[in-house]
Amino acid sequence: MSKPLRRPSDCGPPRGWFVVIPAGVFGLLVAACGPSTPSAAPEPPAATSSRATAVGAPTTTALRQVPRLRPETKVVPVGYHVLSLSCPTASFCIGVGTEDTIAGTSGFSVTYQGGAWSAPVSLEPPSGSVSEQINAVSCPSSSFCMAVDAGGSALEYLGGNWSAPVAVDPGGDLSSVSCLATSACTAVDSTNAVFTYDGSQWSAHSAQGNGSQGLVAVSCSLPSSCIALGDFGSAFVESDWTWSPPVPIAPNDDHASGPALDSVSCVALSAFCVAADSGGHAWTWTNGTWSPASTADPPLAACVGPAGSVSSSSSAGGCGLAGSMWVSCPTVSYCMAADSLGQESTWDGRSWSPPAKVDQAGFSALSCASARFCEAIDSRGDAVSLGSLRP
Repeated sequence: MSKPLRRPSDCGPPRGWFVVIPAGVFGLLVAACGPSTPSAAPEPPAATSSRATAVGAPTTTALRQVPRLRPETKVVPVGYHVLSLSCPTASFCIGVGTEDTIAGTSGFSVTYQGGAWSAPVSLEPPSGSVSEQINAVSCPSSSFCMAVDAGGSALEYLGGNWSAPVAVDPGGDLSSVSCLATSACTAVDSTNAVFTYDGSQWSAHSAQGNGSQGLVAVSCSLPSSCIALGDFGSAFVESDWTWSPPVPIAPNDDHASGPALDSVSCVALSAFCVAADSGGHAWTWTNGTWSPASTADPPLAACVGPAGSVSSSSSAGGCGLAGSMWVSCPTVSYCMAADSLGQESTWDGRSWSPPAKVDQAGFSALSCASARFCEAIDSRGDAVSLGSLRP
């Protein structure tokens, strides 16, 4: 079954581990998602405002990290929908998604390189199967990416070319993938199945807990340490190749009837990640512990109450569920969240900034290569470059 177009992708969660990593290792593993750098344009001056403060943190007034917004760049024409974006560097991105055709839907990819976006490239489904959309992509470098589709297949991007689809989860629906290297990828499907890639072949595993709980997003900080998010507000943590039972971080979330966990992003070689839901809430995972949900952290704090409920209050920017929210964390002190209402918010290591409306169409994919630059694609197929003004 094909994923709804609201599917975020993303880069995933961390796992419970406590090790000392030599500094030199950091050059070997790169976080799976990041932004690209489009054409230059004048930047707006920085503004000063109060940031929303996380629960338990002292109230402070800090320099607002105003998003750096450049003119939109058309990436794909009408009929193409980018569902996932991965940018390992500021000069390389790959987006994947679904193309509407007379016969149904088929997957495609689009590449940002050399300062420009390529034309969409069709990715053929496996022989004998129906056309499938590409749900997610993860690129640890500009020379390697892994994509997964709604038909249970994986496609490898190596040296500028895509492989034919490889059946990983026949009859399944792979929803998300996270790669730290060419020999370290983890994918999850719409049940509770987990698949790992060692550079030559895929192996099947299973997250513990209720098998009916679909997994919607995954992110890894080490090859044996990942976090996966479930349909019904639970997170699964992998540590040393073993998956934990579900941890209900957002017990009121439910894809069928209300806010749902959407996206997770973990910083490579760290014990830090952020999960976000479609109600505008965010949770941080630090050294094995999840923070509580807070109405101060998420981008839609002014409109959304405790996890799973919507307040009747309103704001100048409009009120309502985010619809979908994507989060990308290049470092433990910088994350960006963007939603399908076209709002963005940034994390500075302690708290989230107030939401800023930066796109009228609403975002469908996000990836940050650094605090200086994040790339987002909206529902019209336009790329919007966002980033902090801080050095």
